[in-house]
Amino acid sequence: MIILLGAPGSGKGTQSRLLAQRDGFKVFALGEILRSEIANSTHYGKTIEASIKKGEFAPLEIVISLLKQHVMHKDFVLDGFPRNMSQVFEFEKFIHENSSIDFDKSVKVIDFIVPCEILCDRLKNRRLCKVCDGALLCEAKECNFCGHYSEDAYMRDDDCNCESVARRLEIFHQEKDLLIEHYSKKGIYHAVDATQQVEEVYAEVKSIIA
Repeated sequence: MIILLGAPGSGKGTQSRLLAQRDGFKVFALGEILRSEIANSTHYGKTIEASIKKGEFAPLEIVISLLKQHVMHKDFVLDGFPRNMSQVFEFEKFIHENSSIDFDKSVKVIDFIVPCEILCDRLKNRRLCKVCDGALLCEAKECNFCGHYSEDAYMRDDDCNCESVARRLEIFHQEKDLLIEHYSKKGIYHAVDATQQVEEVYAEVKSIIA
């Protein structure tokens, strides 16, 4: 199992899709799942939307409930979860109670390191595929993952809003040191320079999980 740790715009989504596409991993992409709940105006979605508009995380009980709807096994990538220590403890408890996975031996935590100024620039220019929600790489004319033409690619509202971007990064960094300390003690933490080209980052990720 792989946990991808990194701020919004660090490239977690792109790398998780590559791991799914090329290596057969299944992906629990929390952000996409939450946005789907919002788009479908589910009971969860309305609560999630209210939290996100405040620049806060989705309620933990909702996240865990969504997680339980997915089968967890060793060939799984967690993209965007856990994000804070409360989520870490609940997730590890969930794995212990519902899976045969030996967490400390079977999990790799990969931290995508990108300076804040680069993150802000990436988010302001990020375009997403309307069909599969994948980030379009550079000035691609079609989605790198599903092949859909990019004329109707869109930008997330919270990417365009500078205050929202700043708040999301602030929340992430408030918890990051605690996450790093926790995973480092377990001996499963790995840092990657995510300012590199996509294929270079992918090569590093593959070397870690090999």
